[in-house]
Amino acid sequence: MRDGRTWVLGVLLAMAIAALVFVIVRPTTAPTVQTAGPVSVTAPAPTTTTTTTAPRAVIVPNLTGDTVAEAEATLRALGLTAVTQANTGCTPSQYGDVIGQSLLSGYSVGLPATDTLAVCTAPAPTTTTTTVPLVQVPNLTGDTVAQAAAALSACGLRLGEVYGPTTGTVFSQVILPGYSERQGSSVNIYTSTPGG
Repeated sequence: MRDGRTWVLGVLLAMAIAALVFVIVRPTTAPTVQTAGPVSVTAPAPTTTTTTTAPRAVIVPNLTGDTVAEAEATLRALGLTAVTQANTGCTPSQYGDVIGQSLLSGYSVGLPATDTLAVCTAPAPTTTTTTVPLVQVPNLTGDTVAQAAAALSACGLRLGEVYGPTTGTVFSQVILPGYSERQGSSVNIYTSTPGG
């Protein structure tokens, strides 16, 4: 009987060890259940590697004294953009030349970059408008030709054509009395025969 008990004790000990191992090594996730039907499998997302390169840098050249065409060609060859801005604060010998730039020459600048060029430009010609003052035309009716000429001269007007005898008196005039006219304008008069 001892052999029967030993055997039973051996089986119980083996079961206890198996239970202990099951508790210690037990999986922490639910078991996978297979179902009938299609199974969808998702492939892992592809990984992309992005290589970044530092922006290209160039040394800014000194463009002072260059023509606009030369400066633009130099900047274009370096990969820089040129923008011109007129500047009239210069001498006539510098007209059309670069007299300054926004990027400091000799310094490194990353691309893309823009260099604003100050270009010497002749100032716009000044136009002078002379304003001729207006004067009021006097009434010359009844004046002799000499009196009419003197009255017109006194206010800055001139005697124009005399229609009629020069010894007669004024009975009409063109430009009419009281109108404003530019100084220096002519006034025509019409005269009647003396005594008539």
